[in-house]
Amino acid sequence: MEWMASWELETARFVAVVVLLAAASSLALLFAGLFVQGWWQAHRERLKNRLSLQLSDLVACSDAAAIPPWVEQCGPLARTCLSELVLERLAASQGNTRKQMAELYVTLGFAGDDRRRLRSMNWKTRLRAMRRLFIVAGFEEREELLGALDDHYLMRVLAAHALARSGEVNDVLRALNALDLHSNLMEAPVYALLKYLPRDRFSELFANWENITSARVRRVVLVTAASQGLPRAATMIERLAKDPDVEVRIGVCIAASRLKTRCTLDFLFVLLKDEAWEVRAKAARALASHPSLRALEPLSEAMNDPAFWVRQNAALAMQAVGLMGQHRLDKITAGSDAHKVQVWGSEQEITRFRAYLELNMVWVADAAGEDVSLPQFKADLARTSQ
Repeated sequence: MEWMASWELETARFVAVVVLLAAASSLALLFAGLFVQGWWQAHRERLKNRLSLQLSDLVACSDAAAIPPWVEQCGPLARTCLSELVLERLAASQGNTRKQMAELYVTLGFAGDDRRRLRSMNWKTRLRAMRRLFIVAGFEEREELLGALDDHYLMRVLAAHALARSGEVNDVLRALNALDLHSNLMEAPVYALLKYLPRDRFSELFANWENITSARVRRVVLVTAASQGLPRAATMIERLAKDPDVEVRIGVCIAASRLKTRCTLDFLFVLLKDEAWEVRAKAARALASHPSLRALEPLSEAMNDPAFWVRQNAALAMQAVGLMGQHRLDKITAGSDAHKVQVWGSEQEITRFRAYLELNMVWVADAAGEDVSLPQFKADLARTSQ
């Protein structure tokens, strides 16, 4: 039995030694990897610092013949660092300097490298190339950008933004049709695309509004047109109030609230009775942007709507009318405790807004040199509201 006990002890010692050696090897490999990674990053930074000192000589290069010989002799790492350096300077510059850096990026052949990488089978390689082309893309990259509209969604978004900056209106229309929006959270890139589109090109795009296939994209384009004050937007809004698509009708209400000119409210009164509660809520909210005594009766009826957001927005719209709207709202909420509970959220928002106005009025009076205290202002406000 002694030999068995001795064998078990030796086996345990051997296993412990193996475990310790494995742990020590793992730690050594980890530290070696960290050391190599740190050295590699420091080497790249030193190389970029040396290249940045010579970058001023490259900015003056207008064609390939003017490129200094040392650029052609750069290895793969130096060429990668130089492209990153040019992109960093490009992103941090404006005006003519930005234009010069973009031309330099193309002249050095980096844009051509990115165009070739867009045909890679590796999705991450294509995405990195598209992110770089997104900054410098011009009409020369049109075919590659149009081809990216059949790729992953993020690739389509970047290609659409690049086409909006350098492509034709038909290209932008094609890019918008490639963006299939599944939720409201996906609309932000489309709003950003349309925001930076020149007004004349956006007007031409809006003239082709019917050719946009996605209802959500059509809604975004309609709201942007109303925000920019395009003359055709007001007439289209009234006509589209009867559109069969609920997303378009929601867009009509949002666009109506963004109009900078007075408009007829009849179509909003009709939309207050729409079958979709989202449309009714947006219609009530739009009436708050265009307060009118004619809206009090439809809004009073909307206070009995089964949807909470319709009632809340109707209460806000009645408040926007003024004292008569407030009086009508007080009569409605005083008649039923249930209604008081239902519009409690909007009443709280109104109370906060009133406090904000009171403080601002005191600050304005103080800036004008008038001695007005907050209690005195509240007393004057209560006296004038009676």
